[in-house]
Amino acid sequence: MAAVSPARYVPYGFARTHQVLVTGVSGDAVEVWIGDRTPRQALAELSRTLPLRLVTVHKPEAELAAAISRAYSQQEGSAASVVDEVESDLDLSRLLQDIPKIEDLLEAEDDAPIIRMINALLTQASRDGASDIHIEPFESTSLVRFRIDGTLRDVVRPRRELHAALVSRIKIMAQLDIVERRMPQDGRIVFKKFSPKGLDIDLRVATAPMNHGEKVVMRILDKRKAVLPLTELGFSPRHLKRY
Repeated sequence: MAAVSPARYVPYGFARTHQVLVTGVSGDAVEVWIGDRTPRQALAELSRTLPLRLVTVHKPEAELAAAISRAYSQQEGSAASVVDEVESDLDLSRLLQDIPKIEDLLEAEDDAPIIRMINALLTQASRDGASDIHIEPFESTSLVRFRIDGTLRDVVRPRRELHAALVSRIKIMAQLDIVERRMPQDGRIVFKKFSPKGLDIDLRVATAPMNHGEKVVMRILDKRKAVLPLTELGFSPRHLKRY
């Protein structure tokens, strides 16, 4: 089977939680590594969402876990790898104390943990062809999801303590009121100003208060796809000749 990027088929959060790894595709079949702890419900969900026939290969738990980490970390700056790094290295209690200091977030360097996390999320969303990014607070965790081909897919679940910092950074980028948390707000991010690699996308940002914090929804507007060439509009070769 031809090797593929697993992130195109299964989000990192799903792969890590359910111990599944897409390793290759051949014709109408996709090879999926599974382990002893892989639930049947996860395979049923893959069968439902992937338009391919599943060919499962059983692997030892340690080998599978290492393969998942290796496969997803190969994408430099991926959201999953950055979130893992931030959660392991960051002093969360200190972070929470520093959140109200707006000038710190405004003047922070590009390699600050929260800034790198946001940049990684937006870059991966654009790379994966997502149309929307949802960041939602829950009682004990935060959930980041991408809308790809009309379906919301779990990407990562940062610790609950990181949620306020993520929202604050996004608000600053969108020029929203960082102090106002009880009213919905709308704004816009020109990501090229913040992207280390100059990724030219705009985002429409909407925040809304929820039971456990603020929810953020970002709609991605990729300028590179604003005007598509005729060859990408689905015309047959016969019809293309007419133009």
